[in-house]
Amino acid sequence: MSALSGHPGPVPEERRDGAGGYPAPGPGPEGAAGWQAPPAPPAPRIGAAPAGTPYHLLARNRWNSWWRPIVGTVAFLVPALVVMVALSIGAGVIAFFNGGMDAGGDPMAVLEAAPLAFLGATLLGLASALPMVLLAARLVQRRPAGTLSSVVGRFRWRWALTCAGAAAAAIAIGYAISVATYLAAGRDLGEVFGAQGWEWAGWGVFLPAAALVLLLVPFQAAAEEYVFRGWLMQAFGSFIRTPWPGIVVSSLLFMSVHGYTGWGAAWIFVWAMTLAWLSVRTGGLEAAVVMHVLHNLTGMLVTSAMGDIAAPLDQGAVPWEFVPGALAQTFAFVALTVLLARRHGVQTRS
Repeated sequence: MSALSGHPGPVPEERRDGAGGYPAPGPGPEGAAGWQAPPAPPAPRIGAAPAGTPYHLLARNRWNSWWRPIVGTVAFLVPALVVMVALSIGAGVIAFFNGGMDAGGDPMAVLEAAPLAFLGATLLGLASALPMVLLAARLVQRRPAGTLSSVVGRFRWRWALTCAGAAAAAIAIGYAISVATYLAAGRDLGEVFGAQGWEWAGWGVFLPAAALVLLLVPFQAAAEEYVFRGWLMQAFGSFIRTPWPGIVVSSLLFMSVHGYTGWGAAWIFVWAMTLAWLSVRTGGLEAAVVMHVLHNLTGMLVTSAMGDIAAPLDQGAVPWEFVPGALAQTFAFVALTVLLARRHGVQTRS
């Protein structure tokens, strides 16, 4: 029938409702009776800080609140301490059945009764804090765990390898100056590396210790950096925008958990301060982690080769002749890393 007769004509197939060929009623416009807006997507439970945020302020996401850094610290610190104590007890039991019962209360004698056990327990206990602090960042502060690593939300492996070259050069410079200082002062050169001097301990002593050190030190050193230069600095950044309170307080705490006294304590504080400043300056923990790993590996492998496996656990007074080389190592690494960061255009903000 034609349009002149008043019939609207055939309805297209896709618009028929199957009952008389006429269009099915559809949803009305917004505001019309019976119309409902689609549900809003759920808000994300994890969020990063706004773009352009420096490293020490990366905890300032939309959920940032005064209680989150405090609760998060307790959440990772308590279980980590439990693990450390349990491992130490286990090492003590091994020492007890290995002659430690005859030590007469001398801590060093107990250490020497099972040096590998105590070294492994210490390194593994410290390393256990790494996954726990990453979980605290994600579950308590509701931010990507990678924001503890850097401003790009991950550990930048290419930049870390670049920093490794600077760290190796700085460590070589530091040892050279330490040797020169000891010789100039007329001291025994063996004191540079440990109480056992230059005597080779043999492969039977060195290889088990070296395997333990190579396996665990990277995780132990990384855990300390993620806790002190990562979590603690960013916890202070949750409250205050300037990085210096976090740099200073985290460095003092880092110094306090080590057993060095005198010149050694002064150096460890300076070392911690420079690594904290570098983390802010380069936008991540890569430089600090690499330097910490290589520094610990070098020292522990040398003392293990000399048979003084327990030396890293016997911290205390450090002679002044050690300080010039240690400071040269520290500041050479800072200078080289800053130059490399400028050359490579390392990202320093999210």
